[in-house]
Amino acid sequence: MRYNKFLYGAKKYETPEYIYDRVQADITNLTPKGYLNVIDINRIEWRCHEIAEMFTIIGFESPITTRYNWTKEDFVYRKDVERIRDNVQLMIDHYIQSYPEIKHTLKPNFEDINALEQSLSMMQELILNIKKGWHKYCGSFNCGGNTIGG
Repeated sequence: MRYNKFLYGAKKYETPEYIYDRVQADITNLTPKGYLNVIDINRIEWRCHEIAEMFTIIGFESPITTRYNWTKEDFVYRKDVERIRDNVQLMIDHYIQSYPEIKHTLKPNFEDINALEQSLSMMQELILNIKKGWHKYCGSFNCGGNTIGG
């Protein structure tokens, strides 16, 4: 599993790049994957931002709004839950054909959060595969180096 470092206040946290393997036992046993906290929300929001930028770099418009500076003092409102879900759904609708269903609920459960993060992971993988296909071969921009007749 790959990890990312996030700055939360003055403290750095290392979190998994994506978490989409939550199960009911995580909820029941109160494991770290069993609840959603500000670090998880910031990770999901940052991934939305990062993937939208990747799509922009490869020439696709990605008009989403993100916020990835949540603190434990912030309240997550209904509009925030809807915006996060809508961001992922918008990117799926524009770029992807076969992804997990994103449910429109204000009380997402672990399966709903898994679907969000799995979709983001799959989009990132798609972009990275597209970028791998962009190779500049030595001399390909000169094709022989001389002009005709030169």
